[in-house]
Amino acid sequence: MNMNTINRTVLFVAALFLSTVAVANGSVLIEPSDLAEEISNGAVIIDLRENGAEKEISILPGSVTSPFSGWRGPSDNPGLVLSESRASKLFGDLGIRPGDRIILATAGGSNSMFGAAARAFWDLKSFGFGDVGILHGGVAAYQAAALPFADSYLSRQPKVLSLSFDTSFYAPKIDLLEVVQANQSTQLLDARPIAWHEGKKWHPASLTPGTLGSSKVLDYSKFFVTQDSSRLKTMDEIEALLDASNVQPNNISFCEAGWWSAGNWFIISQLNGYENSRLYAEGRVEWSRNELPQVNVPTKKELEELKKKSD
Repeated sequence: MNMNTINRTVLFVAALFLSTVAVANGSVLIEPSDLAEEISNGAVIIDLRENGAEKEISILPGSVTSPFSGWRGPSDNPGLVLSESRASKLFGDLGIRPGDRIILATAGGSNSMFGAAARAFWDLKSFGFGDVGILHGGVAAYQAAALPFADSYLSRQPKVLSLSFDTSFYAPKIDLLEVVQANQSTQLLDARPIAWHEGKKWHPASLTPGTLGSSKVLDYSKFFVTQDSSRLKTMDEIEALLDASNVQPNNISFCEAGWWSAGNWFIISQLNGYENSRLYAEGRVEWSRNELPQVNVPTKKELEELKKKSD
């Protein structure tokens, strides 16, 4: 029996307690066939897709529209956490409030789409929305199941909210700096593929490629049925991947801008039950732009060669 299996055994009693909460709040991963029942029970569906012709002919029942680009930060820090005032306005304008059952939907069709839903899930949880789920596979899976679409989006009465940010799920850069410099026991999980971790690929807003010292790769894409799917593998397969990577209960996930890493955070904390998992939402874009210490940073000559290859 390895250490991760022991950890899950130790958490078994807590999991039994939490399962009663899960029943009260609803699942965090909703299959398309269950969406109609969720709606009949009062769930609000938030469609995170960007506006376009395809979106207009595939409107989910019981949904409001809120393109995910409106949840993101500026171009030089796209993973920036929503301010309390901005979150209050964004969610209030959707006519939702903490206590509502919320289900998030993306287009589906790629694992990155699941990451977008996971980041929106994290945003809502961090601002006090306790009953949130993700439509598994997104609109693509709903359409593949030949389920009915609606003619129009809902128009909900806007609400005046005054939300507070809960830091329980968040790791700011100062916390990661302490881990990197003091070699703390917190595990740093790089959600990016190995080429990014090795400094061969990077986000356009990052000043330099590289990664954080002492971090290990937990490639977010490995959790999906295929690269072109936003449907996760089975829990047995997910647990096997986490065990193989020796993922510890006390961990922080990061990527370039808090998208893929939000997917890892969701899988590790919401599905696997490691409640001390946190997200560095701003990611390596912010880290590099603050010129904080990194490893696997290419030399100037190597960087020029990498840029030539990417052109």
